[in-house]
Amino acid sequence: MNWIPDDGAWFVRNDIYARSVFVGGSFAAVAAVLSAPGLEAYLVRPRQTVVPED
Repeated sequence: MNWIPDDGAWFVRNDIYARSVFVGGSFAAVAAVLSAPGLEAYLVRPRQTVVPED
């Protein structure tokens, strides 16, 4: 599942069976997600491998 605004400034993506979502956007948008209280968020670099949760 993907959510992308008309201007393409950011995106949110997840697998319907996963417990995580991926957020992409400007440095400011990503910094806001990373620093948001109540969210468990991690920075993933472009060449970093992300393994399935289960």
